[in-house]
Amino acid sequence: MRPVFKGGFSARAGKPLDRRCSSCIPEPSSSVRAVTDDAGAAGQFLGRCPWPAAALGAYGPAWAGSLSALVCLFRTTGDRMAIRASILEPNYDSFFDPGGPGQAAQLRIRLKVTLIPLDPSTAWARAGHSSKLPGAPTGPMPPSHLAANEAAIKRGSVLDASSNPVPCRSWLASEWRAFTSRFKHTVQNSWNNQMVFLPVESGDSLSDADFRLLIGNPRMPAHVAGVLEVDLQPPGADAHAIIEVAHLANPGDTFRDRMTRITDESVLFAFNRFTAGRARGVSGQTGQIAAAHEVGHWLRNPGTKVFDHVDRAYALTLPSAQRDNAQYGRTLGRYYSMMGGGSVVTDHDATPWLSRLRRHTPMKLGWIYVHRLHFQWSPLDVSPRQKRLLAAAGLPRSA
Repeated sequence: MRPVFKGGFSARAGKPLDRRCSSCIPEPSSSVRAVTDDAGAAGQFLGRCPWPAAALGAYGPAWAGSLSALVCLFRTTGDRMAIRASILEPNYDSFFDPGGPGQAAQLRIRLKVTLIPLDPSTAWARAGHSSKLPGAPTGPMPPSHLAANEAAIKRGSVLDASSNPVPCRSWLASEWRAFTSRFKHTVQNSWNNQMVFLPVESGDSLSDADFRLLIGNPRMPAHVAGVLEVDLQPPGADAHAIIEVAHLANPGDTFRDRMTRITDESVLFAFNRFTAGRARGVSGQTGQIAAAHEVGHWLRNPGTKVFDHVDRAYALTLPSAQRDNAQYGRTLGRYYSMMGGGSVVTDHDATPWLSRLRRHTPMKLGWIYVHRLHFQWSPLDVSPRQKRLLAAAGLPRSA
């Protein structure tokens, strides 16, 4: 029996194969929701079921037109479906989507973001950014300006996160429309197609009714994919995050971003150099889209102001002069983290999804995070429990 994950985890055994950190490795789904009812809810769930009868044929003759198998698959048989469909909170919203043909079960975090085209000519732009951090007192929105043409452009210096004034100009309306679209899909693409969460099938486990909702492809081990959605909101709307966007007057100027203030170049892929290992003779570089990193800071726990850098806790143990570099990753492997200097969603970066999974489901401890690159499987890796549930429904279990 081969391991499902190289350097990762065995879905069948439900335990680590080794202890290597996941950071050493180099869109919206359907509106289907799980119901939280007992046996009487089976018919209601079937009406919104992610397994339409017409789609069952894709998995072989045993599926075709099999409404009786479909009802069997989603019948609760006395178990309560305890998975919560949605959690809406001031930090971000999350939604659970059951698996279906060609679609893994998903946990979607939706962050409602208001982008502000910052007016660089104002005193606000020349000041800090803390006024719109989570928990800050309610106040006026940041000043914005969109120029209809080049003659209407305003100019001024905008303070970056290192308190350096950087020459900027206001946005042309056409530029802003293109930027907002690019911001949304660039940030989403940076985070998505990386996160896989596996249920542990012993001890702290799910009911059979809930476990069935994790089955997408029946020949694939049951799992949940983590997804980030950026939901752009107009100024004044009820957003989770307000982010000012300055436009650099001189392309390529250095501007240190912060979660509340970025630039037009923050959606571009850039290289970062690892410097925390310089004293040990360790160097390297990673690539990152800064906007994706800054959005990550908004995926905070309730009552907190920020989702921290990957090694923030470690950096606080160091002399103050060493903290800034170290918080982005004390080793080159950890520096690859999305909340470090890179683009890999590590176990630290996946914490918001893991935290919500433990609230959407009754399973508080039994989830294992694996990066998609380590999620290597075959039909032979489907667990005995999954095979039993599919067999009870008269559905194909493996190739």
